[in-house]
Amino acid sequence: MGGGEYHYDNYRVELLKARGGVDNGVTIEYGKNLIDAKQEKNIADVVTVIFPYAKYTAEGAEQKTYITLPEKVLQHENANKYATLRCEIVDFSGGMGKRNNNYY
Repeated sequence: MGGGEYHYDNYRVELLKARGGVDNGVTIEYGKNLIDAKQEKNIADVVTVIFPYAKYTAEGAEQKTYITLPEKVLQHENANKYATLRCEIVDFSGGMGKRNNNYY
C-alpha cells in the first residue's frame, strides 16, 4: 500500500493522491479499521534463502566432492519483509542453478 493517503468512513475507503502529507499516527489494523483484504499475488512459493552447492568428481577420484559457500546460505536483501523465510537447496553443478528440474 502506498502512493497516497487513505480516507475512510463507515461505508467506503478512498486513496487520495499524495499531498506531501504528514504522519497523523493512524495505523490500519486488521479487525480494527480493516475488515477484509485480498491478496493479488500468491507468495507462498517465494524463496528468500538459498543453500547453493556444486558437486564434481575430480580427475582420478572415485567419489564426488561437494562444494558449499563458507556462509552456507544466501539470503535475499528483502527477506526480512516476509513473515516466514523459505530456503531451497540449489544445485549449481552444471554451472547454472537447478530447482525443481528447471534451470535458471
